[in-house]
Amino acid sequence: MAHISPAALKLSGFIERNRIPKRRAAAALGVTHPALFDWLAGHKVPGPESRKAIEIWTNGEVQALEWGLTRSERDGLERLAEVQPFEPPTGTDGN
Repeated sequence: MAHISPAALKLSGFIERNRIPKRRAAAALGVTHPALFDWLAGHKVPGPESRKAIEIWTNGEVQALEWGLTRSERDGLERLAEVQPFEPPTGTDGN
């Protein structure tokens, strides 16, 4: 059984409370009905653009960042661990 995120539950609640047919919700978000089903069932996480579209469409009720990061996004951030903060040379004024 898939883990259903709090964001997916909030989106599902928004759709149900407003009596929006799921096909209409999917169309409003610019995705297919199966894609919306996958999000609501916890099988997949919406991409960044879809997460922002959900936030806008729900008037902020479901925030884009509530979905967390996808595996590929986490992997990308882990690759950034090698980046070091800038340190100005010592003994200069930085000009």
